[in-house]
Amino acid sequence: MTCVECGAEMNSARACRQCRAPVPGRAGDEARGTQPIRRVPPKLLRVFVALAIVIPNAWFAATAIAVVVIYLTQGSPAHAGASYVPFWACFFGAIFSASVPGLTVVLSVRHLMRGARERRALASDSPALLPPSLD
Repeated sequence: MTCVECGAEMNSARACRQCRAPVPGRAGDEARGTQPIRRVPPKLLRVFVALAIVIPNAWFAATAIAVVVIYLTQGSPAHAGASYVPFWACFFGAIFSASVPGLTVVLSVRHLMRGARERRALASDSPALLPPSLD
């Protein structure tokens, strides 16, 4: 970088070494918060979040299916033995296990819809979409 006042080479210094003139700031450095905020999380964080959502949901979905299969294949209560699971236990186990993936789907859809609504609101505010008379 070259000094604006004396023309000396200053590299990345904050002030010129010869004339002590300050380095002009870059555009956007004038005030804090003027740079765009990075809204996209790092890739590794996104992978961890995805795994934290996918693994428990797969576990609960498999548990819900397993509870229903256990109830359907165990036979009648007349042959009740040590392995007999009552209907109410299977019913509540299946409802509880299936509610986790169900709630995840509902919350994900709401999140996606909110993001789409925000993008539409931002797009409608942009001057590129306004008629020429309102620019």
